[in-house]
Amino acid sequence: MTTPYATLAYNPIRDNDKLPVLVRLASPSDASLVYSTWLRSYADQNKDQHRGILYKSHRKIIRNLMEKSVTVMAVMDDDPNQIFAWMCGLRVESGPLLVHYCYVKDAFRRLGLANLLLKYFEHRQGEPIICSHKGYVYKSLRDRYNLFYVPQVREPMGIDKFRDGKWKL
Repeated sequence: MTTPYATLAYNPIRDNDKLPVLVRLASPSDASLVYSTWLRSYADQNKDQHRGILYKSHRKIIRNLMEKSVTVMAVMDDDPNQIFAWMCGLRVESGPLLVHYCYVKDAFRRLGLANLLLKYFEHRQGEPIICSHKGYVYKSLRDRYNLFYVPQVREPMGIDKFRDGKWKL
């Protein structure tokens, strides 16, 4: 049985009109958090794959994507080391937004953090988003956010093809 919202204890993140959040570029010290949450989350969503093999092979994919893309962090506005969420993606001038992965910590889900991170990439409502990874929520968000799953972007030269406009929607 769930507790009605009105009887929940006060939560400053959930109960304020404005989240105390700052969006900043990821720093080298954020890499371990990004790698670990990306790998663990992706492995949890792909239980039919051997976890050890997935971790080893996907670490290389993540490194390539992060080197050629931008990772942004949603953090506490007065403590930039308190991370709520992150997104790795790429915006090119003549194409749609490319989002590789977005991770929001459990306690902060459904508070609009992913939308805030999309705004960093200047995403406009209804604009197509190419996704290189597909998770649990992809199906429920596909139509609302105009998502297109294109795993080929993960290939070693995939981002270069995307930048060159070879994968237009």
